[in-house]
Order: sequence, then structure tokens, then C-alpha cells
Amino acid sequence: MSDTEYILTCRKKIEEKLNWLDAGNLKQRDFQFLADAIYEKSNTQLSLSTIKRIWDSSYQRSFQINTLDALAQYLDYKNWHQFKEQNYIRDENISLNALRDEPLKKKVNSKRSFRIKLVFLISILAFMAIFVLLSKLKRVERNISVLEEEVVFTSKKSIKEGVPNTIIFDYNIGSYKPDSLCIQLSWNPKERENIKKEDRYYTCTYYYPGYHHAKLIIDNELVKGYYVHITTKDWLTLVRETPDDLMPTYIRNENLISDGNMFASLDLLKLNNVDITADEFYVSYFNIREFDGLKADNFSFETEIKNSSDELALICEMCQIFIYGDKGTIVIPISTQVCVSDIGILAGDVRISGKTNDLSGLGCDLTDWRKVRGEVDSKHLKIFIDYNLAYELNDNENVGTIKGWHYFFKGAGAVKNLILYDSTNKIVYTDDFKR
Repeated sequence: MSDTEYILTCRKKIEEKLNWLDAGNLKQRDFQFLADAIYEKSNTQLSLSTIKRIWDSSYQRSFQINTLDALAQYLDYKNWHQFKEQNYIRDENISLNALRDEPLKKKVNSKRSFRIKLVFLISILAFMAIFVLLSKLKRVERNISVLEEEVVFTSKKSIKEGVPNTIIFDYNIGSYKPDSLCIQLSWNPKERENIKKEDRYYTCTYYYPGYHHAKLIIDNELVKGYYVHITTKDWLTLVRETPDDLMPTYIRNENLISDGNMFASLDLLKLNNVDITADEFYVSYFNIREFDGLKADNFSFETEIKNSSDELALICEMCQIFIYGDKGTIVIPISTQVCVSDIGILAGDVRISGKTNDLSGLGCDLTDWRKVRGEVDSKHLKIFIDYNLAYELNDNENVGTIKGWHYFFKGAGAVKNLILYDSTNKIVYTDDFKR
């Protein structure tokens, strides 16, 4: 089979698994539910646009292997290669010799044979019709789409900006009686909280700023979403022991930004009870806010970064620049040359892994200041380090309007200068870190 045929086979298996009887009439929430389910199974986040293209038969371009691997893993295969191996269809050709050697069979009455076959065929068709009808009736009975207008899902913040921030969700699912009901706090399906139908409010605490997409999920179907934009006042610095820590340590000190630098020094970290002798820790600088409607499909930026862990023996120094949009995220990584295999670029749903791509241009000595420039023109992303083109991506996804900026360092890191330009090269935001 061709790759297209394998993808169609994979689609059919997913439709059967999800009981999508009318795959030609799928809605946004169906694709969102599948994206969440795939992430939960494969730990790979596929965007809605990617999943929609998979179900768009007119889409002719090939898909990245990590996308296909995620689909296969959702169906309990190890990867796409194993899926193809186990779904291989071989043409079974009967040789002429086999036909010649086959013994003659007794002839039967042709009319009787025809009647038996006809009765058998009618019985099968009747059974299938009854099964499909019952399935559709059951789905209609359980289909919550008729309640979309009735369902209420909103939220408000306990404080205008900053973290921790308690979010109060207001929900009402009307007369529907669900088997399961939960709120997913962000893009991560692991952050789900079970709620009760008879309640109206559910509160939870967000410990990280950002542009979070909260979701109301009824009987494993996404019904409504609500964006929770938790902003910061100027820059917020926090530290975590692992990238997945749910509760970070906040670093609050007026000396964080001074003399043209933003820098959480090792002395300052120790003062805030951070164990700098640990094998690894991560420092983040967040600036979550509105950037005057700056669009991520046509903009550029300039900044300078440095890993300032002279007292630490970090083998892989690394910095990632996160650009949060209302439709997705761009991640630009820079690391030491010996560790470029461990980094990856993200642009919407496009992922470029250092394991399978040459990202050596993004490797450099981070013990010295490095000038980083990024340019996005339509779907064309260019990354420059010290004025040299480090990587070029010709098919990145538009992540919408920029809602936040984030520097993520392995170990201690410093930043100076940040300038954002719009499509006309007009400065939209600038910070020289002189306070």
C-alpha cells in the first residue's frame, strides 16, 4: 500500500475506536478530543490544524514521521513502522498450476444455490441495517451537541494579574445527565479535575502565568473552551527542579533587573532556598501581557542571552525562548554544541527534533553573551545567532496574536535587551533592563 492508503487505514481504525459513525461531519470538539487523547497516549501534542488535514482527503502533502508515530501509538502500536508492518495487505495471486491441480467439485443446482446466497445476503444486510440504526439511535441519545447552546462555561480571576492566581470557573450543563464531567485546566490532558453536575462553580489555582486553554469535557467530549490569560506585572522570575514541576519557587527581588541585565544570580537563588547543588534546576523569566496586537505570522525580535552558571558543572547549558500566541506556541532553542541532539524547534504544530535533524547551527558557547534574532514572514521562520543564519524553517504554523514571552534556562541564565518589531519594522515593545 502507498502512504496515503496506510493513512486512510489508520483513519478508519481511529474512527472505529471513537465510534465516529459520520466521519464526514466531524466538529471542532471531535478533533480537540482526539488531540487530547493522542497526547495522553503518546505524549505528543498534535495541533487541531494537523488533525484536520489528516481527515482532509484533498490534502496531498506528506506528514512528519512524529505525527504518524503519534497516530500509531494512539492505536497501541509502537510506532508508524510497526503499524505499516502489521497492516500490510499482500495480493494473493492464485497460480495457474494450482488451478489445474485443483480437483473438480460437484455441480449443484444453480437455482438452489442462487436462492441460498440471496437469503444469506438479505439476512446479513438486514442485520447490518439494524446494527447501524441502533448505533445511531444510541449516539443521538447520548449526543450532547444539541446542548451546546445551553451549556455555560466561563471563568474569572481572583486577582487581576500575577500568580498564584485562583480561577473561578462558572459552569452549567443544563438538563444533560453525564457519566463523566471534568475541567481540563490547560493543553495538558493530565491537568484534569473532576467536577459535579449539581455544582455551579469550581475553583483551582494556577501557579504559572500564561495563555491557558481551559476546557469543559462532558463524557470525554470537548463541549466548550475558555481562554485563561494570566498576565504578569513586568517580568516574573521562578525556579523549578524539573520542567514538569507543578509548583515552582518564585524569586522576588528588586535586584533581579539592574544595569541592563535580568539575572537571577546563584547568590540570589540560594537566598531564596534554591538548591543550586542539585543535578539540575531551571530558571524562567515570564512576561505575559498584550503586545499591542502583534501578530506572530509577520514579526521579528532581537535579544541577548547567556548561561551564567560559572560555578556549576553543567554539561548541557541551554536556553529556550517561548513565544506564546492565542493559537499556539513558537519555541526557539539554543544550547551548547555537544547537546544539540537534545533540543527541538516548535512552531505551532511543526516540530523539528535534534534527534532527526541537523540543528548544529543552534549550538554555541553560552558562557558568553549571544545575540539572537528571529524573523517570521508568513510561514517562513529564520533564526540568527550572532548575525549568522542558524536555522531556517519554511513551513511553520501561524500561532496567532502574541500573548506572552518566556525565557527558559537550564541552570542560571541572564538576559539583556529585548525588542519586538511588527511587519513594518516598527518597534512594538522594547526593554533595555535598566531600572
